[in-house]
Amino acid sequence: SLSVALIFFAVAFLPLGDASALFFLSPLLTAILAAVWLGQPWGVLDCLAGVVSFGGVILLTKPFGLFGGNGGEEEGGGKGGLLETSNTRPIGSALALIGAFSSAFAMTLVQKLKQVPFMTLVFSFGLQSCLFSSALMVLLSVVPGSSELPPGVAVTWGAREGG
Repeated sequence: SLSVALIFFAVAFLPLGDASALFFLSPLLTAILAAVWLGQPWGVLDCLAGVVSFGGVILLTKPFGLFGGNGGEEEGGGKGGLLETSNTRPIGSALALIGAFSSAFAMTLVQKLKQVPFMTLVFSFGLQSCLFSSALMVLLSVVPGSSELPPGVAVTWGAREGG
């Protein structure tokens, strides 16, 4: 549930395509974690694919050193996230990458716990998701029907109401 929450937050700071591309590094991260933690095979082709994937991520996140101060975009162009500015792009990128790592960790953990009945894992995931989401709602002061919403949520809902 942490990975899902982080990808939703990342979409507020990045265009949907960028956030999704970053999040979809989770299969690569899962393979790396499985090789390190579970001792699963990791070959030369896997390593090459990993280097190419991370190179793509570097190009996608548009770091300051390679693309200048505004991430290589003209002002007002290429915006997609509701809260996206040149200063928040690294935040959105970090959120999406942490979400991808969280997802990879969860998948690797499921493989590690393969002796546990699958329904136990499904139940625990659902329970953890409910508890995590409830805690997040309290921390962000988001109560259904509340008029005091965090800025990102208020912008999202306002955009839907107006459009």
